[in-house]
Amino acid sequence: MKGPRNFTLLPDGKFLLVANQISNNITVYKVDNKTGLLEFTGNEISISQPVCLKF
Repeated sequence: MKGPRNFTLLPDGKFLLVANQISNNITVYKVDNKTGLLEFTGNEISISQPVCLKF
């Protein structure tokens, strides 16, 4: 992950998406509902220079 530019929680609060402008992808993290800690899911979406995420 290079150049995280923006992030957002999904409306249900279970996942966090991070837009990585330099890596050209969006990465997905699971949010632990007890601790709030993040765990990378291994899922990512390739997209050219993402800069903003909105729901």
